[in-house]
Amino acid sequence: MAPDSIGTYKDPLRDTIFRYFGYAVLIGETLQPLFQDCSDNGQTQILAAFPLMQQVYIFTDTVSQLSICDYVGCTLDETLLTLADMIIYDLLSCIYFPTVVVETVSYATESSLKYFEIDERIVTYVPPIVAIASLWFLSDEIDNISHIVMDLTIRQFYQFILGDAEHG
Repeated sequence: MAPDSIGTYKDPLRDTIFRYFGYAVLIGETLQPLFQDCSDNGQTQILAAFPLMQQVYIFTDTVSQLSICDYVGCTLDETLLTLADMIIYDLLSCIYFPTVVVETVSYATESSLKYFEIDERIVTYVPPIVAIASLWFLSDEIDNISHIVMDLTIRQFYQFILGDAEHG
């Protein structure tokens, strides 16, 4: 983690443009209608890169968090729970909640454009772009809701496990 201009620390994966690699599959699927003019081979090659970008992001984010755990001297149990926590958190923050946001925004935009009888080409191209742009504005909220869900569910279970390990 590197200090920013005011001395606070930023996570290079979560607090920079690299955060959007976590949404790569969703972005690729949402933008797929825009690639329809490409040849089949070109479209396949472009869309094939998106899952790889997302997998690399999730792997790197997990390794980054595990290295912090190692640095502060976590026990093996704590390290394994951190690994499980990161995998579940990344599934929520990179796949589940962003998909809900993009699908909802895309549907609302498309419905609005159809209601006002806008040209069909605009109805095809604008909703995916608006949906992807919404990720820019809502990524912090997606991360926050992911943490809230984790805190209210699985992290309480972790605390129970760690508490039993200390007293057992």
